[in-house]
Amino acid sequence: MLRFYIASILLLTLWSNHLLAQGGFTASAVQITSEVKNDTQISGQVEDPTESSIQFRVIKNTISFEKEFFDVPILSDQSFEFNFKLAQPTVIEMMYGQSSIKIYLEPKNDVYISFNGKDFINSLTFSGDGAVHNDYYVATQQQFSRWDRNFILYEITRRQASDFTTYISALHKQRLEFLTTYPSNLKASFTEDFSDFIIADIDYWWAYYLMMYRIERPLILGEPVPMELPESYYAFLDDIEISNDAALNNHYYLDFLDEYMQFKSSQSDQQLTPQAQLIAVHRSIEKYILTKTYQLKVRPTPYDDKTELCVLSRNTELEYLRNKTTETFRYEMNGLVYIDNFYKVKTPNGIVGWVPGLGIKFKEREITATSNVTSIEKDTDVRSYLKNETLYYALAKQLYQKTNQNKLQQVGRDIAIFRDENPFEVYTKILSAAYEIAQLKGKGDDTFLNTYSYSNLTTPIIKGTSLGLAPKHTLSKKKNSIHIPRNTDYVEIDAKPKKRPTTPTSIKGNFIHIKDQKAELVLYTDPVLFREKRFSLDGKFSHNIHLSESTFGVINRGDEQVPVYIEPGDRLVIVSENHHLSKNLKYSGRGSLHNTYLLDFQRHFKNLHQELEQKIRYANPKEFLAFMNKARLKKRAYCQRYQKEKRLTNAFEIQMEADIDYWYAFHLLNYTIERPLYEGKDGRMNVPNDYYDFLSDIELSPEGVLPNANYTYFLNEYLDFQSEKEEHLGMTKVDLANQFLEKEAVYFVEAQEMSIACKRGRSQALGHVIKAYIEQCPYESYNDALRFVYNESKGLISGTLAPDFILNDIDGNKVALSDLKGKVVYLDFWATWCNPCVRSLHHSHKLSQTFANQDVVFLYVSLDEDQKKWQKYLESHDVAGIHVHTDSENIYQSEIAQLYKVKKLPTYVLVDKDGKIAYYPANSPSNSQLVVQIKELISRENTAN
Repeated sequence: MLRFYIASILLLTLWSNHLLAQGGFTASAVQITSEVKNDTQISGQVEDPTESSIQFRVIKNTISFEKEFFDVPILSDQSFEFNFKLAQPTVIEMMYGQSSIKIYLEPKNDVYISFNGKDFINSLTFSGDGAVHNDYYVATQQQFSRWDRNFILYEITRRQASDFTTYISALHKQRLEFLTTYPSNLKASFTEDFSDFIIADIDYWWAYYLMMYRIERPLILGEPVPMELPESYYAFLDDIEISNDAALNNHYYLDFLDEYMQFKSSQSDQQLTPQAQLIAVHRSIEKYILTKTYQLKVRPTPYDDKTELCVLSRNTELEYLRNKTTETFRYEMNGLVYIDNFYKVKTPNGIVGWVPGLGIKFKEREITATSNVTSIEKDTDVRSYLKNETLYYALAKQLYQKTNQNKLQQVGRDIAIFRDENPFEVYTKILSAAYEIAQLKGKGDDTFLNTYSYSNLTTPIIKGTSLGLAPKHTLSKKKNSIHIPRNTDYVEIDAKPKKRPTTPTSIKGNFIHIKDQKAELVLYTDPVLFREKRFSLDGKFSHNIHLSESTFGVINRGDEQVPVYIEPGDRLVIVSENHHLSKNLKYSGRGSLHNTYLLDFQRHFKNLHQELEQKIRYANPKEFLAFMNKARLKKRAYCQRYQKEKRLTNAFEIQMEADIDYWYAFHLLNYTIERPLYEGKDGRMNVPNDYYDFLSDIELSPEGVLPNANYTYFLNEYLDFQSEKEEHLGMTKVDLANQFLEKEAVYFVEAQEMSIACKRGRSQALGHVIKAYIEQCPYESYNDALRFVYNESKGLISGTLAPDFILNDIDGNKVALSDLKGKVVYLDFWATWCNPCVRSLHHSHKLSQTFANQDVVFLYVSLDEDQKKWQKYLESHDVAGIHVHTDSENIYQSEIAQLYKVKKLPTYVLVDKDGKIAYYPANSPSNSQLVVQIKELISRENTAN
């Protein structure tokens, strides 16, 4: 049982770098001098401060999820104060040093927070308006802190679907019980908004992770995404409200809603499609600027204080170009020196320049306009299963995403229609601002662009902020922990494994064929990524492989499984002439002694392993420790007798002993977690003080043991155990590995954690770290794993050459992608058993007719396992284009699927005339935007020589 927390690596470091990159919040001069207080306030007192400031992270709005950081100084009297206008209830993250907690705020709350700087979380107290909400909210965070995302993702990896449903539902019940048993007199003070929020926080936390199972489990295990689950799995959807307007300020509900929409869209290939042209009358608010001082100087750039483009008089109307500096600059006005942000403007005579914020004031006016627009169909997917405000939230989210994809011509019309139809003004404001910014970026005018998306939190005032300077803030860095630099591009890391000496190894034999029970050999070739190689053992077989190091594996047939160990140079012969695999399996040839031992060992201790499950469930700590000590002695005695009687290699003897010792140590640690789960409890159980004495007898960093499975299980369990100690709070698994482990064990943990982080979408940030690791790590198997997972997780990058391939068409002719250079190529990866693929083919056929006799090729790559079914389908259906087929039985492991990162069907890719990736993934054939993209690519001239 492998226990590891997904992506725990470096989260704190990532946050630290991001925070430092923000440079803190610098208030404008107006804000600093103002004595006016806004309607919502956070203030408080810090006893024994260890930091100079407190950070607050705010999500601007629930459409863009843009983040804003405010660095609030702790003043000389140890107080702090931060006030602002708040449009609707929200959650703000409060960070002090390396600890953080989330607080809940409603408009007009005045929350007073006090804490001790040496014990931030545990000493927090709240008073004032909003305190009763945060007493509960912080209590829940502390009570259930162990159930973070990494913990749940770990449980996803180790549990089958039905087991995970039972497990997460038990945790859901505990969260509900915590609310039920909370003092009634305190719950009576909860506002309606907060009551809705906490119910959503419980229910949609549960529903979100149930939805994520179909994505996260195959992603981590390297299988196709999403995984197929029985319809009965989704029965939980009947127990929750899908369109829940009252939950739209809860991030678990919004995360659930995103996953639910993805789930529904995967069941249908419907798209947002144009319906009809019509005239729309729409109104917008235009923001403009009036100068409020005489002799206001206009600069060509914010930092050029020597040049004047012009001087403006008072009440001059300026066009506001929606650009604001994110830093402050010095300027003179009326003989005094100020520091402020600068704004980009256009004067009445067309001069474009920059003016300071103190010299201007903003005004608004309503603009009415008409335009021809394209309506969005009323029966689109999202309209069929969402309603009320939730529907408009989802539509706004879709339009926002299209805006960020630079589909401005199309999305501008859609936003206009949405504005007239949408009764919730906030979503129109968010989209309008996003659209304006996208237009500016499209012009390349973003040197000082500050995101002006609608913010729930406005006009912040921070007490004690100095002009032009953010309070100093430093974050401690653990020794030997991996540091992730901020970078925006992928680094170049060669994906090819480093060549290592290999030795020819053969595995052959004869297996009786049993209907519906195919036998196969699975070799675990990668302890970091859990990659494996599979070989058929049905009938007479002979496999020649090249190994650079010893490897473990299993032989599978039906419900039976036996362990296998292969060393380079082995000549193993395997025979099974009976239905019962483990009882009748026989080995001969070089390597037979090792595998006979493993088979005999499994047979001999079969009953003991069955008893182990009962002991975990029912034995108390003293009884379980006694059982495990006795079992370890029995296994050691058996191993020693075998060593005396048989000639075994030294490497195998090391593995035998390690397998016993770390099986023993892992289960002793795991018992303290597993036993409470059987009783419906969470967290590690309390055991006698001497229970953990066995750890002093276990070598933490043995040589030559990796990749022993029981050792890796123990290693991850041990690091989790250490992370729970108070003195190790905040330390990552890599930090702990550097503190407690040595040599190869440290490299293994680092490689494992970085590979997990890559799978979780952090490969871009990790590029420099992985490259540095590979340059100094002496264990090439770990380097190869990171080379693979880093390049695999990058996906296909626009502007890079599309991977070339050669496949056979329906007539057996070879088709190479490189032969199609000079034409736009639309790649459609599909299969006849894929219903969405088949449904989209008629759209594709129409599309190919649209571009007939033009420089476009429609290339269909079938991933059907059964080539005859593919041929039969094409013979009975008229689908124009070039059709090719892959020969692999394991479609997602085929060479073409690996080249193009195909994890699900259908997948579409657009390749330009130069043979470079233009869009990955590309739009489906039914999406009208695809026509625009293909036309644009056709019109481009070839740039390749």
